[in-house]
Amino acid sequence: MDSEVIVGLFTLGGTLLGFLTNYGVERLRAKNDNKLHISSVNYDIKIQAYKDLSDAFYKMLTDVYSIIPSGVIQLPHFDLSATSEKKAYEQGLYERANVSHQTALTTLYSNVPFIPKEHYEKYNAIVGMAHKQIFLYGNRFNTVDLLSYEKKSILKPEDYDRTAEMIRLFEELNKELRDYINSIEVDEK
Repeated sequence: MDSEVIVGLFTLGGTLLGFLTNYGVERLRAKNDNKLHISSVNYDIKIQAYKDLSDAFYKMLTDVYSIIPSGVIQLPHFDLSATSEKKAYEQGLYERANVSHQTALTTLYSNVPFIPKEHYEKYNAIVGMAHKQIFLYGNRFNTVDLLSYEKKSILKPEDYDRTAEMIRLFEELNKELRDYINSIEVDEK
């Protein structure tokens, strides 16, 4: 064999060995660092998904809080004889909460492929609790039920606690997401 061919084969072998060694070291480093290595395009997609989810869920939680607060809120002053005005105001809050719930649900389902299963399950639990709150609040507008509007408007203490729990779960999820996003290493290659 020609000496140039032998040198070429050794060079090629060294290059392949170097590549495999670097690849193994990088995988081991990533495993040891508990970092997720992804491309910058994949990173941008994940960040956009979480931004969209955060916006939609924050809006939904704000709207649910306006219908069933976990604490004291300031309501507009209504003349006691103007029940139709108060009812129209409450109907508007209900409709707004319904729209933001649908938006959050649609945003969640459209981003399922881009988020881990654990995050999806936590978002889904929150949106499920929001649905229950909106349903409970909306029952006051049910015309088939023969109870008075005022009686249908009475909620139980656990209904108010559920709103606080939703907010707590959302804050907990956001902390977890910050840690998750900070653990991602973007490969600039």
